[in-house]
Amino acid sequence: MSSVASKLCLILVDNVGLGHQVATLLKQSDWQTHVVYRDYEAYGLILRGEAFGVVADIDAPNLGGLAVLAYCHHHYPSIVTYAITESEGNETGKLAQQVAGCKGYFYLGDDNLQIDTGRGMAAELLTLKSRTAQA
Repeated sequence: MSSVASKLCLILVDNVGLGHQVATLLKQSDWQTHVVYRDYEAYGLILRGEAFGVVADIDAPNLGGLAVLAYCHHHYPSIVTYAITESEGNETGKLAQQVAGCKGYFYLGDDNLQIDTGRGMAAELLTLKSRTAQA
C-alpha cells in the first residue's frame, strides 16, 4: 500500500469513530484519506476521479458499502477496494471479494465499534509501519 503515497483513499462508514480508526491506520502508511458517511458522497468523489482506493463498511445497514465497492470494481477497475466486515468468511465478505474484487479486509472487533488490529489489513499496515520504522 505504501507505493500509492500521494493517492486518496475514500472511507465509507456509518460510524465516526470507525472512520477515524481506519483513516489513522491508512495515514500511518502515507495514504491520504477522506471519510464519508453516505453512499451518495462516495459516488460523487468516485465520479470526479478523486479516489484511488475505497474502503467501505459492507455490514452496516442502509449504507450501501458493498454496492459502492462493486460499482468501483466494474466501472473503475483501477480503484482498489477494501471491505470493513464483522468476521472472516461471512457471506457478505465473500460477496465483496467475488463481486467487488476486494483486495483485503478490515475486521471489526468483538464490540463491532473497533477495528481489530491483530488481523486483516489493519495488522498488515501495522506490520508495514513497524518494518519501515526499523529500516
